[in-house]
Amino acid sequence: MRTKLLPLPVHRGVAAATALAVAVAIGAPVVLAADGTSPAAPRNLTIVPERVTEDGHVDLEWTHPRSGAVSHYEVHRHYGQAASDPAVDETTFWMATTELTAADLLPAEGVYRYAVVAVDADGNRSAPTAWRSVRYDDPANGDELAEDTEGPAAPTDLTAEPAITQDGAVSLTWTAPEAEDLYRYLVYRSEGEDPATFLGYVEAGLTYFEDRLEADGTYWYTVVAQDQVGHLSRRAEPVKVIKDSTAPEVVIRTPKADETYRPAGSLAVQIRVKDEGAGYGEDAVAYFLDGRLLDTPVIPLADLADGSHTLEVLVTDRAGNVGRATVSFAVDSRLPSDAPTMITKSAVTNSLTVRFAWEPPLAEGVTGYNVYRAEGDGEFVLIGTTAADVTQYRDVVPGEGRWSYRVAARYGERKGEPSGAVVFTVDQTAPTIRITSPVDGETYPAEGELEVAYRVADRLAGVDAGQVVVELNGDAFTGSRINLARLAEGEHTLTVRATDRAGNAAEAQVTFAVVDLPAEEPGDGPATDDVALRQQVLALLAKWEGKIHHGHLQALKAKAMNGNWAAFVHHVHKFAGKFIHPQAAKELLALFGLDLTDGWPWWKGDWRCRDRADGWKDGRDDDPKGAREGVRDDDRDDDDDDRYDDDDDDDDDDDDADRSGVGNGWKSGKGNGQSKDKHPGRGKKWKK
Repeated sequence: MRTKLLPLPVHRGVAAATALAVAVAIGAPVVLAADGTSPAAPRNLTIVPERVTEDGHVDLEWTHPRSGAVSHYEVHRHYGQAASDPAVDETTFWMATTELTAADLLPAEGVYRYAVVAVDADGNRSAPTAWRSVRYDDPANGDELAEDTEGPAAPTDLTAEPAITQDGAVSLTWTAPEAEDLYRYLVYRSEGEDPATFLGYVEAGLTYFEDRLEADGTYWYTVVAQDQVGHLSRRAEPVKVIKDSTAPEVVIRTPKADETYRPAGSLAVQIRVKDEGAGYGEDAVAYFLDGRLLDTPVIPLADLADGSHTLEVLVTDRAGNVGRATVSFAVDSRLPSDAPTMITKSAVTNSLTVRFAWEPPLAEGVTGYNVYRAEGDGEFVLIGTTAADVTQYRDVVPGEGRWSYRVAARYGERKGEPSGAVVFTVDQTAPTIRITSPVDGETYPAEGELEVAYRVADRLAGVDAGQVVVELNGDAFTGSRINLARLAEGEHTLTVRATDRAGNAAEAQVTFAVVDLPAEEPGDGPATDDVALRQQVLALLAKWEGKIHHGHLQALKAKAMNGNWAAFVHHVHKFAGKFIHPQAAKELLALFGLDLTDGWPWWKGDWRCRDRADGWKDGRDDDPKGAREGVRDDDRDDDDDDRYDDDDDDDDDDDDADRSGVGNGWKSGKGNGQSKDKHPGRGKKWKK
């Protein structure tokens, strides 16, 4: 089923289970009340057969509560012996119905217990009925019960994208455990140290869930697998998501507002940032002096004209929120001063050794100089002195960072005003480069264009745009998209090189492959066939809209509208079972004469497009892997492959069952995952 987030916060998992199940099963609106009068419990729950079923069929019946309006009923089921009554929660919830009856087909031998809860239109739930039990004992298995005692393994590789969100949208994906009788997944979320809250179910066959967070904070997600009889797995390793929609608070400490400075030396900008959410990186701070972006947070006072100037600082946190602060200050060359004049310009370097020089002040009587150093936004501290005739200094800094120096003249016992600062940004670390497109190791069909996407980051010195070089197969590449149709078949290499302002260099490289698409043969269908195919594809996408992740659905629609069929098939095959329901993928691929068993790159074979007379064909004479016997044509016997089953009744049943989703209990398989007559085997099939 397409998972849905509850419209209101829910603190009891069972209320969430009820709301989700009813929304899918009977189309009722999801309304959860915080409090209210609950209906009375249903009465007279009976099970037929009363004690033992030999074929696994069970019928339940109950009567209406004595008081209270009822919107629907929840049926709960528990497997196995228990010393006390089981909890009536999301783990035992099995279906919702508006009727006073239900039917079950039990998946394995053993003892099952049932209870029913009444729910009104506001979501108020009654107490459960007394639990009733029945034993499934198949005579064909002998005297001993063949009970199911083993639960599924926990889901693995649980990831949340994005890990930091501004708008609250979160997509979870995971890897399914290996289990033939997997029924569904239960998704949980907790905030901070609070207990986990149940969010909803995801049916077996899908491994994604979409959520939307409302309040800022730190959240944890986990997923539990549940099999047909009700056994639960361990919880998947939790993943953290930060919701942050609050901009950072920025305060500019230096320069001071309305302060007047002499046009000498430099002034290191000092700021204080408060961000309690996603946090921010040093490369996410931008400094603008009179509207011009500064390469480093250093104001060149010596280069400024007399008058008023404005500094604006923008800080973008990891969620994309932007905080800003602005300060105005003045520069006046007429200020009297007994301070030295710093003549060394601020610089970026990868050396720990720095040197600077200054000119003596205009005032007479200098007896020596004091040299001061500050790290980052710290205070200036005295690090050395020189004689009156020495106007230069050499220092070795402890490590990377931003180091500011000032010099003050001594006039006997009196100390004069300090000079303007010279700032050295010491950076010995190369930039980091991350290439996101092309994907390393990916194979692309030779059609259309592929976006080139990468990110270059440098914590201290920064990187100028002119110092980033992109090469494709060793040749300079200046575009933003690669024309795949112009590349030769085989492997290709994209390289990104970057050098920061301190001279540190870095390189990143990805290798991807391009495979040719065979040309269409003469006699292949005219353009109108492409229109017909597009209509078929769009109709199937509309049919399965609820079971294809919305981002992938839009991508598939775009490929279909552009006629990029090779890319379309590649996309479906790649994400089947992850973001595309397996049955949806099967039906989409069947339009092209393909199925999910075609693991080899199908476009490398002698594959042909639509032929107006014979439908989709595979032009290969031999299958090197023996994985296929050919694909559909008009002469093919539909019974040979259930992909082309023309039994309308069966197809309708399958569609209805798949669309109903997990949680309402209409259909779930055991073993082969089917409950239709044409696929015999045990399973459970709820009936209204």
